[in-house]
Order: sequence, then C-alpha cells, then structure tokens
Amino acid sequence: MISWVLLDFVVTGFAANFFAPRFVNKNLPVMLTVGLAMLAGALIAMSWLEHSTGLILGVLIWGAAWGIIPLCLNLSNREASGNELEAGSAIFTFTAQVSIAAGSAIGGTIVDPAGLAVDFLTGGIVVVLSGLILWGWKTNPHRHVRRQPNTENI
Repeated sequence: MISWVLLDFVVTGFAANFFAPRFVNKNLPVMLTVGLAMLAGALIAMSWLEHSTGLILGVLIWGAAWGIIPLCLNLSNREASGNELEAGSAIFTFTAQVSIAAGSAIGGTIVDPAGLAVDFLTGGIVVVLSGLILWGWKTNPHRHVRRQPNTENI
C-alpha cells in the first residue's frame, strides 16, 4: 500500500508541476502562497488525522504542493538574480539541498522522542513561518535592494 501512496505522491507532484506554470506566469506570489498553504495544511492535518484515507489525501496534497513550491521558488530566485542567473541557480540548489538535509535531520530528531504527529505539526508550523517571511520580503522590497558601490571617490 505504501508504494502506491508514494507513487501517487510523485504523480500529483508531476501533475502540479505541469499545470502550475500556467498560473505562476500570471501571479507568482499568489501561486507560491497557494503551494505553501497546501503544504502547511496537509502537514498540520496529517498531524491529527488517524484514518488512512485522510492520511493518503494529505500525502497527495503534499505531493501537489511539492510540485508547485520549488517551481515558484526557482522562478522567484531567477527574478531576484537579475543578470547573475548562474550564481542564483547555484545558491538555489545549495539552499534546497541544505534545507532537505537539515529538515531530515531535525525531523528525525523530533520523530524519535515525540512521534510522527508532532513532526508533521512542527513541519506545518515551519512552512507557515517561512510563508510569512517570504511575504514580508515581498511586501518590503526596498530593504533588500543591493546597492552598487560608490566609485566616484576612487
């Protein structure tokens, strides 16, 4: 059974990754918010669901969110990189790999003493907080503008 659920996770992620660009091109911040809300909702719901049907639905929503979020983050990173696309791509890849590794380590540390429900709840809370941070950056873009060095006095 678990193999089929994981296969369906991949299928929903692939489908979301296929359909999301149509919406991302129209409004990237909204689509990123939708993906984060789907992921947070799935994780938080899975923290208290005990019935297998609900858990399977949570995993499928998680898969769809995982098809949307990396796409949105990558496009947002490319927009922020300007003419430095290669450097931006390298930083995005590094950040994604470190995030997955750190999330796995922290998640494993939480699961051992507290169980899966607390792990899912913690993950959902982290996703909500990350969404708030991203929206904070988007609503105050002037704080994050890279200033060019003053070369007049050189």
